[in-house]
Amino acid sequence: MTSSLPRACIVAAACALAGHPAAQPLLPPPTFASGGIGTDAREDMRAIASLYNLHLAFAQASSGAYVAGVAVSIRRTGSSRTEAICTDCGPWVYISLNPGTYTVIATSEGVTQTRTVKVESRPTRAVLYWPGAEADARLPPGMAM
Repeated sequence: MTSSLPRACIVAAACALAGHPAAQPLLPPPTFASGGIGTDAREDMRAIASLYNLHLAFAQASSGAYVAGVAVSIRRTGSSRTEAICTDCGPWVYISLNPGTYTVIATSEGVTQTRTVKVESRPTRAVLYWPGAEADARLPPGMAM
């Protein structure tokens, strides 16, 4: 898992705040965590999910196979400033943002996907899909990120 904060701090905060919905993002924007390759990594990500109000997943359109190694940047609607979040993300990325409307720009193997998302206090979830070959890990039905 990649994160912009030390993992011990994130896990401690997740444990202390588990089950308590947040009125605002719990970590300072634009804090992020990325991971989800393998069962243990997905469990680690689920354990900290409540600290972030934007949950992204990357997958192949034809198969639902996860996609990792994605470059992600985000731009708030009406702003020309693009913030680079990470250059080797996925297949799950959680981001803490101030509520508002954002454009997510995600690039994998030279193909860019964009998605406009409305981020609120509660987690907003979005999946970005790419065409591509089959892989081993699959996005489960219902995308329980």
